[in-house]
Amino acid sequence: MNIFPFNRSVEESLSIRSVIENITEAAVITTLEGNIVNYNHRFSAHVPSVLHTKKIEEVFEVTSINCSIKEMGKVISARSGLFPVRLALYDKGERNSETSPAYVSMLKSRNSRKPAALIYQLDEQLLRFTQRLAQITNAKKQHARLARRSKLEATTDVLTRLKNRRFVQSFAELHWYSCIRGVDDAVLVMFDIDHFKKINDAYGHDVGDDVIKAFATCLKEEARAADVVGRWGGEEFIVILTKCTLQEARIYLHRAMNKIRWLKVTSGGATLSLTASAGYCAFSQCNALEEVYQKADEALYRAKHSGRDTFTRACD
Repeated sequence: MNIFPFNRSVEESLSIRSVIENITEAAVITTLEGNIVNYNHRFSAHVPSVLHTKKIEEVFEVTSINCSIKEMGKVISARSGLFPVRLALYDKGERNSETSPAYVSMLKSRNSRKPAALIYQLDEQLLRFTQRLAQITNAKKQHARLARRSKLEATTDVLTRLKNRRFVQSFAELHWYSCIRGVDDAVLVMFDIDHFKKINDAYGHDVGDDVIKAFATCLKEEARAADVVGRWGGEEFIVILTKCTLQEARIYLHRAMNKIRWLKVTSGGATLSLTASAGYCAFSQCNALEEVYQKADEALYRAKHSGRDTFTRACD
């Protein structure tokens, strides 16, 4: 409880001590100009900044109506009873993003019955409900974030941040059924980094990992947003080109291959150039999804054994 000397006349005319002590909720009394007259312990517990100031505008501001603290007297004098407002409280000079429900009412002089002060009461029951609701909402958001992260981690390759084999297989199955219904064709491309084992043996696995990450970025940058680029395992990658013809797949492969040839990977004190081999197969060429994988893999094998640094189409 605190009484400021310059407000003692107001205190005496209103018997504010008895008023403030009979309020069970957090409350603060101010003059019509916004000077703090008194407050109870519950208010100082909720709003510690009230202990260090004489001006109520340094404690909170009213956000629910378009008027300043000094204009509140005029607003409240035209009403009777408790007037609901929302307050933005200040903590160490910083305004909280959350607002608190409260009520404002007028106190009149015992002698003249003229408006003399305002009393602000926090609606603690609604405040507790609002805080609990906010806690539940935040908990749900946190749970949703964790669920999204878990889902992302379950479908993402740790090293390259591309989709992993599990996701690629599920995505391919989905598009296979679209293809057999005659909706859209898709093309599956298998990539393999040429002579990757020699890179690992000569420079170590850390350099090898940097090569894989750079290669993955290269494939991703050349793919469209609707395509899926995934790491199949080791130095092997798969790209599923959706709504794509064989001719459009060749265009993508020309771009990707050229970009790989121009790629320079600097790691472990060495600067490396890369090439890759690829085999591709349209879904419409096959009678089963397993056949798409098999034919693309066979085409990749032919590309590797025809001199590498090239791509080969699967046989019909």
